[in-house]
Amino acid sequence: QAAVRGHKVRKTLGAIAQSKSYPFLISVDRANGLFINAASGKAPPNPLCVVTVNDGSTGMQLFTFTTNTIKGAANPEWQASFLCPGAKPDSTITFTIFDSPRHR
Repeated sequence: QAAVRGHKVRKTLGAIAQSKSYPFLISVDRANGLFINAASGKAPPNPLCVVTVNDGSTGMQLFTFTTNTIKGAANPEWQASFLCPGAKPDSTITFTIFDSPRHR
């Protein structure tokens, strides 16, 4: 069985090498100048950042990461890093900031 498992591992590693998909580190440090809703006069937002990695050729979503919510911050500092397990060099990374409704 060990020989069979070893063969499967070599086959899997070979497939990864042929796909030219590489792991990489993404960091979300901070955002500056998030606005206060002037119409409602509400307090600063409760921002969180959602990071998505999409395959460049198919557009298929490969990975998603969500930071913690920073309560009442117009200039949030997340200082978050995460490892994307694998994506091709033509992948698209999108950073989207949302106001979390959980902290109102």
